[in-house]
Amino acid sequence: MKRKTLQILQMLSDSLPSYEATSWLGTPNKAFQGRTPYELIKLNQAERVRAEVHKYIKAYKLKKKGRSSK
Repeated sequence: MKRKTLQILQMLSDSLPSYEATSWLGTPNKAFQGRTPYELIKLNQAERVRAEVHKYIKAYKLKKKGRSSK
């Protein structure tokens, strides 16, 4: 497996529950013109996925924090 792909998977596993990470990888994304992050990784576009995964993790943590403060 390529280094960038491993970094993406490591970020996901460190930051999200396994189901959430798996769901994100397999869900079509508007930022990727309807493709899944997994498809882009297979097409050697891991850098695009890496940039988007940072945004997703940040949004997920803010959403989770909002739920726990209520």
